[in-house]
Amino acid sequence: MTRHNTAADSEVAAGVGPMPDPVCDSVPDSVPDHTIPLHLAGRPVAADLRALAPDLSRRVLARLLEELPVYAALPGEEMTGDIAAIVQHSVRMFADTVEARRIPADADLAEQRQSAQQRAEEGVPLDAILAAYQLGIAMVWSQVSTGVGPADHAALREVLDLLLGLQRRILCAVTESYLAARRVIDSEEHNGRHALMAALLSGTEPDGTVAVAPRYAVLTLALEGVGEEDPAGAGGTAKTVSASGLSAGRASAGGISASATSASSASANNVMASGLPVGAVPAGSGSASGISFSGISSSGVAARRAARRVREVLDTFADQPCLTAFHSDRGTALIPLDDCADPDHARLQVLVADAALAAGVQVTAAVAVAESADVPAAATRTGEIVDLVLATGRPPGLYRLADVLLDYQLSRPSPALSALAARLEPLASKPELLATLETYLALGRDRRATAAALHVHPNTIDYRLRRVSELTGLSAHRAEDLGDLHASLVARQVLPDRP
Repeated sequence: MTRHNTAADSEVAAGVGPMPDPVCDSVPDSVPDHTIPLHLAGRPVAADLRALAPDLSRRVLARLLEELPVYAALPGEEMTGDIAAIVQHSVRMFADTVEARRIPADADLAEQRQSAQQRAEEGVPLDAILAAYQLGIAMVWSQVSTGVGPADHAALREVLDLLLGLQRRILCAVTESYLAARRVIDSEEHNGRHALMAALLSGTEPDGTVAVAPRYAVLTLALEGVGEEDPAGAGGTAKTVSASGLSAGRASAGGISASATSASSASANNVMASGLPVGAVPAGSGSASGISFSGISSSGVAARRAARRVREVLDTFADQPCLTAFHSDRGTALIPLDDCADPDHARLQVLVADAALAAGVQVTAAVAVAESADVPAAATRTGEIVDLVLATGRPPGLYRLADVLLDYQLSRPSPALSALAARLEPLASKPELLATLETYLALGRDRRATAAALHVHPNTIDYRLRRVSELTGLSAHRAEDLGDLHASLVARQVLPDRP
């Protein structure tokens, strides 16, 4: 058959028309339709992942605890809280990636970046974090590639490209954010702030690296309940996880040290002869990453976590960040003050309450306002007030010297302190009498309230108070003896060699 030249052929021959495009001018039927959701094994990948995200996230957490020993040493709150949330967020992000057929931009990884920064501040090793992401991504691949056949080959390759692209983007963002956080922690400014705090607490001249505020609100803080389980999962304990759910036990996991034992892991781009990727990662292989981890203390991570959250709240009080130093569950904070007026005590009370809520612990604190030269004495005094509050069984919260003035004076070292404590020595072997006396005085000498608090009959309270009077010569019913009884109780509580 004779082929007739068209006008377009003439234009091409003359060099004035468009040349054929081998890609754009290919057979239209070969161009994938991106309006149709990706399916594997008859399942819509994105919708399937979203539906399975909670269960898949629990299984990922279980594998983290099983195969990465460093995670078994983390507090329960770490696993059931932030880490569980970021695992599920990342699973849903992959579902979004498959649905949009587009790798997320770096700006979309804010939550992974923030999580990496927090783990850096808590001292979780970077290699453990990267291995956890890799294990989770491998488990996602195992899930989406289950049951695929040769007909799924094109869709499978596209899903694989998206998964590997997301993995690369997440690992780069996490590494960058973690290292940036560590640089800040070790930066000159950070060291300068610590040097300033050390100088203020020791009464030496600051080196001028960081400006000194005219005055400081000096706080001593005691954190109670660090690493303990709560209904939300807070705690520093060993954990057991099943595929159906996650539960946190109470046995301590602190001080665990181990290493991953094998360098092999199922790779998402291994392809069988049929062209189908191998998706399964064998459970219990202990080989999620082939990376060795140094052991970390559960209680240490929990304490750093609580301290970080307390510090973040305290930093909101003034225009400049406060100076803090924590050792385990106790710390000192210096909040810079610019004006001459004392800070509103009610606002400070709310600040401490907010810090306790953010950290998930009880906070007992004491505050004193001091000029920079008087910081050492103020820090000593607030530490003594916290010790006194804890020793006398007062509730958590913020205290000033004025709140415990009498007890503070009674607790000062002197020959009279031991003599006061000795007044109650006859009760030393009878703890029920001491407990009754303390509770009776604390409840305003209300015998019925005391009986209810101690779960005994009111007549039992009468009998015990009578025995206290017989043994000590001091009666809780005589007004003239109340001062002696109170002073003796305080002395007994603050002396270190007393029960």
